[in-house]
Amino acid sequence: MLTIHGRTYNQAFRGDADWGPIHELKSHLKIPVIGNGDIRDYNDGLAHFGNLDGFMIGRAAIGNPWCFQDRRKFPEPTHHERIELALKHYHLFRRFKQELVAVREFRKYLGNYVSGFRNAKEWRNRLMQCQDEASFVECMQEIKRLEPPLALAG
Repeated sequence: MLTIHGRTYNQAFRGDADWGPIHELKSHLKIPVIGNGDIRDYNDGLAHFGNLDGFMIGRAAIGNPWCFQDRRKFPEPTHHERIELALKHYHLFRRFKQELVAVREFRKYLGNYVSGFRNAKEWRNRLMQCQDEASFVECMQEIKRLEPPLALAG
């Protein structure tokens, strides 16, 4: 099996992944080839699939485990579901980390969990300021108590 990312080393995280060479290489190989790069969710992966044997979802999965679901079969999660899963994720994470380390390291997941929420930038800023578990959990519960029309933008 061969997994190929559609961006070059020099591109790093800039620019778009080019899937053309991945598909071209697969046409010359008999081994399984998996494509990777800029896949936002399952349905986006299917759009890039072509002649490949599979696709990978990378950064888009951080704080967004729903990206693996087929949007035609499963609706977008509600804001309550998103906050509940974020808290469950945090508490699982916390099993392996001391409180202060867990609160700080979990911040990298928060952006996607609250993405699309009305005033998401302000909520992210508040969450990033939390210095202990109690304030973090209380802030998440406060977001959860918002009425859905106020919680999700758009």
